[in-house]
Amino acid sequence: MNEIKEQFKDWLLKQGLAERTKSGNPSTVYDYIKSINKVCLKSFNSNEKEIWRELSENTYPVLVKYFELSNKEYFFDAISIRYGLFYLREITNFIYSRLKEEDIADDVSLYLNFNEQNYPICTIKLRDLFQYTLLFDSLVYEHNQSGITLSRKQREEFLSHLDDMIHNSILPSIGKFKALKHHVMLRISYPQCSKKEKTALIKYYNYINPGQNVLTLPMVEMVRKNNPNNKVGGNYIITCNISGKHPLQLDLDPHSNLESYDDNADKHMTDEDERCILIKEDMPKIFDVAYNSIDEIISTGQFKTFQAPKRIYYNIDSVNSFLQKKFHPLKDENKHKNVDYDETGYKFWCSRSYALKEILKISHNRFYDCVHRNNCTQLDYLENKPKYYISDLKSLRNSRAVRQARISIKKYNK
Repeated sequence: MNEIKEQFKDWLLKQGLAERTKSGNPSTVYDYIKSINKVCLKSFNSNEKEIWRELSENTYPVLVKYFELSNKEYFFDAISIRYGLFYLREITNFIYSRLKEEDIADDVSLYLNFNEQNYPICTIKLRDLFQYTLLFDSLVYEHNQSGITLSRKQREEFLSHLDDMIHNSILPSIGKFKALKHHVMLRISYPQCSKKEKTALIKYYNYINPGQNVLTLPMVEMVRKNNPNNKVGGNYIITCNISGKHPLQLDLDPHSNLESYDDNADKHMTDEDERCILIKEDMPKIFDVAYNSIDEIISTGQFKTFQAPKRIYYNIDSVNSFLQKKFHPLKDENKHKNVDYDETGYKFWCSRSYALKEILKISHNRFYDCVHRNNCTQLDYLENKPKYYISDLKSLRNSRAVRQARISIKKYNK
């Protein structure tokens, strides 16, 4: 056993792991060493002593590769592929800084997904996954990608397989080639990742880097939390928060990497398509309503959309227009003198029910006599369910109309 392997064995024993079972058979320590040896053989092309040394120097990228393979598969539509391209470029560049490319376990299968059926395109190396995804984006979604470095032979073989599937199995159903982006996805399927090898790698990293938490490593965290499966939705930022003066306004999150990584990319994509990044699951937070109320907003919002095979994307600018239209501030001459209209966030807004019970304390049939758009800032995202600016309501509770309504309810209760 070489020196590094022996030291790793001693470290495992000090962690309280067993070298032998009660019956005398090899146990956990042996399994970890065996698994790490397999990882070394797959990742480096050297003798046994050297591959352990190389793993010690490159544990991080090897670990990231195993975490990435554990993600199993991705489905990229014409919108989500934009983040996928950035992600795959970053991950594969990091992994293959020193790792050899002959590893058969790196084989990745690519499919054209249509109507929930997967049509095999080809099998490639993980190292080349970004490039083939870029080529798919260019050929199928017709985005102008300038950074494709695959050989002419690789491109022609890929195009030949795609052409056969598209013209024989898909176009007869959908008609025009231009409609492909609304009907097909790229499915990326990874080879099965050995859980034993991944677990052993985590142990080996802890041995090499004592005191560090593997899960907090930036690239590991990216693979676990910010992979393309987790980046559908939530790709917006609030550029102007809701207040008594201004409606909520949104924009693309510059840190979500949905903006093209390439200056020459996406020139064939319309501005409306580029801005279609919101999904239904984003809406409850944006509008501060329950999920079961979102369909009502969507049905009346007249949002511009992009229909992908598995989901609808909503244009962020059309959502901003709706937010603006449904925000009703007071005119300057109607604003209450002691009210701060700069309070930001939905916590400063309330429903009619809350306003009646907790602030005004009047009967529901007198509410609209006392509160209207000339004296209270309002939102009406949902029909017949407006929200009211709490500070305006607090100012109104001492108005003559509200005091009289409160006196009336006291008389009625007597």
